[in-house]
Amino acid sequence: MLPKKFKIQFGIIRYFFSAAILCFAAYLYTEGHVFFLILLGPPIHLASFTVSALENLLQIQIANLDLAALLPATLIYFCFTGFLIKQLLQERPMRRYLTLTGLIGFLGYLHLLAWQNLSSYLGR
Repeated sequence: MLPKKFKIQFGIIRYFFSAAILCFAAYLYTEGHVFFLILLGPPIHLASFTVSALENLLQIQIANLDLAALLPATLIYFCFTGFLIKQLLQERPMRRYLTLTGLIGFLGYLHLLAWQNLSSYLGR
């Protein structure tokens, strides 16, 4: 029996990857507009946590935080969210609707908390 060909199916994740690139570019272009601050709140926290851990561990200063930490964090966050939604869309109908509602509610709450924390930190 011959092994099946390995085929990568990107599906919905490619749209989340494109959305991540567009949100990151718009965040840089608008210099942190509130809408993009809300969208990129969790990746900003992830990037700042990663950068502070690396700076403390390696005793170095990372110069360009946007490209060195924020872009990968944004891509990871958006692609992981797309992967979760892709997996949840394959569930049975009742479980699909309940888990998607829970995931969207959790992500909304996560973005709200990140936005409140960042806006209080930035003084907006």
